[in-house]
Amino acid sequence: MDQNATIKWPVGIASVPDMPATTGDLAYAITNNKTIIALTGMTGAVTVDLELSENLGAGAELSILVTQGATGRDVTLGDGFLNTDNDTLTGVLNDVDRIDLEFDGTVFVPKSNWQKLIDADA
Repeated sequence: MDQNATIKWPVGIASVPDMPATTGDLAYAITNNKTIIALTGMTGAVTVDLELSENLGAGAELSILVTQGATGRDVTLGDGFLNTDNDTLTGVLNDVDRIDLEFDGTVFVPKSNWQKLIDADA
């Protein structure tokens, strides 16, 4: 199917790519104007890299949800993201964190800091 003919968010469904339990570099092709990446079952620290579609529009939204297991794993934002002081989430066991980003036409820019949704120490 021609990429230009693909029905995108908000008319179509948001992209929710699969993430196998893993460690190291993870690459995601971002083609939709709304994408949710859920990281679970990580076996070590990961770096999230993005492959950005030429059809991606400025204002596209990306959310990354990280569910930690019995061992906290660090998550680093790599290629396709604006480099900021907030690039790495330090993993804390059993916590759940989220970051929301917006595409500026070149890279995804954080709209917020990492937000702790579940604090296992609380």
